[in-house]
Amino acid sequence: MEKGQKIIILISIVIIGITAVVIAAISPYAFEEQCKQKAKEILNNLYSIEGGKEAFLRSNSQGLLSSEGKGDLQNLKNVISQCPNLKPMPEEQLGIDLSALNIH
Repeated sequence: MEKGQKIIILISIVIIGITAVVIAAISPYAFEEQCKQKAKEILNNLYSIEGGKEAFLRSNSQGLLSSEGKGDLQNLKNVISQCPNLKPMPEEQLGIDLSALNIH
């Protein structure tokens, strides 16, 4: 093999290695952001279906959610179970205190 080809191969290996490290470092953050976006989307839909945040919280605490609201709440529970970092997240970041939803 020529010296030039060896250098190109070594540089390629270094670039691939650096790319792998960067992806590994960014992936958890990107997944958490995706979880937050999905949870916010579901919450906004729940608020819309149930007539606003306060009406949703009241209906949920009384067990009076519409069937569509119950389905969205189950979707939210699924997202939270897949994204455990959402549970301790402050209300300011997510838009609701998840402890108020009695999600375990």
